[in-house]
Amino acid sequence: MFIKSGDYSNALAVQTEALKKHPGNSLMHSHRAAVLNRMKRWEDAATASEIALRLSPDNSYFHHQRASILMNLDRLTDAKLNQERALMLDPLNKGFKAQQLAICTRLTQSTNSSKPTSVAA
Repeated sequence: MFIKSGDYSNALAVQTEALKKHPGNSLMHSHRAAVLNRMKRWEDAATASEIALRLSPDNSYFHHQRASILMNLDRLTDAKLNQERALMLDPLNKGFKAQQLAICTRLTQSTNSSKPTSVAA
């Protein structure tokens, strides 16, 4: 409800209260990560997604979500690893494949931009 209306502060407050009652609920940690991601609080989102994954390590969506968050932090190698795990768990998911391609493209671009260029004499 709050997320759809863009009221991320209240959405975060609801998620925080729910987690006090159910700290071992991986889905609630994932929802909290989603809210924090939309708030551009990426380090906090990464932490919440890590907790969700610790609680449910074989949840393909949680790996996909964490990869997205890590992309926002420019942690592309880690993002690629998480996305690969998501695809291993759900190899036919088109959204997962698209994000893997986006990560690989950004990795290639960052590699190419860091290569020294030669100067013609």
